[in-house]
Amino acid sequence: MSKRKTYTIFLSLEDRIDVDLEFEKIPRNPPRPSRFAITYSARIADRWREGLRYDTFHGYLHRQRLWRSHEPEPLSDMARMPAGDILAICQDDLRRNWRRYRALMESAIEED
Repeated sequence: MSKRKTYTIFLSLEDRIDVDLEFEKIPRNPPRPSRFAITYSARIADRWREGLRYDTFHGYLHRQRLWRSHEPEPLSDMARMPAGDILAICQDDLRRNWRRYRALMESAIEED
């Protein structure tokens, strides 16, 4: 049996991280993350747009740079790490680099 938790971290009024966690419940043990999606989104041209997602809901750890393509990029070098460590690394990347990701998204929109 699993439990799901979702929440949003606002980086600014126009930038956010959406977190979707699924926990595995093991009898007599604390729940542990089993699957997750962490997505950076930006409000650009009056619309929320997803920019970068780290995800395990498709059965493997991958990243999607959505301003480029929706094709998943496997992150097999991190896949053997504990889920909590992976979550921390992904969130840290989005918190540190969201301004750069936003600029890349804006550039991609201008090119369309």
